[in-house]
Amino acid sequence: MIRTIKVALAAVSVLLCATGCDGYSGLGFANETAKNTYHNDLYRLTVVAPDGWYVMNAAETRAMQDVGAKTAAGKDQELKAALAAKNAGADGAIFSFFRSQPGTVSAFNPSVAAAAESLALAPGVKTGRDYFDQMKELMMQSAVVFDIQDGYGTRTIGGQSFDRMDLKITVNGITARQSYYAALYRNSAITIIQSYDTDKDKAETDKVIDSIKLDW
Repeated sequence: MIRTIKVALAAVSVLLCATGCDGYSGLGFANETAKNTYHNDLYRLTVVAPDGWYVMNAAETRAMQDVGAKTAAGKDQELKAALAAKNAGADGAIFSFFRSQPGTVSAFNPSVAAAAESLALAPGVKTGRDYFDQMKELMMQSAVVFDIQDGYGTRTIGGQSFDRMDLKITVNGITARQSYYAALYRNSAITIIQSYDTDKDKAETDKVIDSIKLDW
């Protein structure tokens, strides 16, 4: 059974940086094709970052995932080893946008991020909902508290239908809302993570998601 670790790690990592984490330096992983416009050729995705938002680079994203792995595992050494091994072989983040640079604000920092995970070893995963079912198993093992709402929804993103899962996540005593959107493309699960606190935050992050174009 596939362990959908990467997206669960991203969920924890995003919240950690949304509530204050140190920045890192490194080469960027997103290709900026025009002002505030980023394109990933492998997954044929184009997205627009709002003016003034912070675009996280590859080194920052990997460091964020490492912190997320340690936090999710807690004191479970076996889970920690499994998370570290999976994270090291991650297919990779597609983009990570934050309203403010992580570590520079004390209030909640809304974000939109996307990640991809190969399903080569998961022939039973045929839909985003299948992917979520497996992700939830890992979340229940985590030291982080995930309050997952019952049922799934859908949302059209870039002309494609994505399955949706809503939850609340608590890290270090801080709780935020998240929505996950998952669809399959080229035998990979493409997942978009929307993190927000207030309705205003949600409206801002919705605009980022609405800017996504998919050439599938």
